[in-house]
Parts: sequence; C-alpha cells; structure tokens
Amino acid sequence: MKNKLVKLVLGVSLLMGFTVANAQKMDRHITHGTPWVETRLAYAMTATELAEKYYGNSAEVNEIMKLNKSISNMGTMLRKDMMVSIPVTASFTDQPELLGWVQ
Repeated sequence: MKNKLVKLVLGVSLLMGFTVANAQKMDRHITHGTPWVETRLAYAMTATELAEKYYGNSAEVNEIMKLNKSISNMGTMLRKDMMVSIPVTASFTDQPELLGWVQ
C-alpha cells in the first residue's frame, strides 16, 4: 500500500512539473496580458518605422521591442518577410475589420 502511494505521489509530481514547464513555454510571448497581432514585413524597415506605421508615433517603438526580444536596437534594419509581433495598445491604428476581428 505504501509503495503504491509513493508511486502515485511521484507520478503526480512529475505530471505537475511537465505541465508547469509547458505552460511557461506557451507564455513566453505574452507581455503583461497585452494582446498582439503577428505580421510579416512586406519590405525591410526599422523598428521605429514599424512603430510609426502601427501607432502613428515612432515614440511607441519600445512597445514593439518589449514583445520582440530579437530586435536589439530600434535602428536595426528588419528584413523583408520577418515575422514581427505588434502589441495592440490604445495607440494601435489598424482597423479591426482589416485584422479579421469584426465578423
């Protein structure tokens, strides 16, 4: 009886460990609960130009850089066809119907 209980506790512990590890992997792209959209760049541009395009203000570049850890410098040229996550903040200027949010 004691061996079965030990096996059960170890099994549950292992299962919980795997569940927590997988949950952490899934959360790595979420920044403080801010929703985002992913876009593929149609042409090369800097992160500052991207902020100007999506927020109408290049000062919002930090929002993009927080979510995209691979962008190390706001002046770095981002390559064409690169996938970039754009946080949807109050300054976000794209129309929801163009993003497929309105049915």
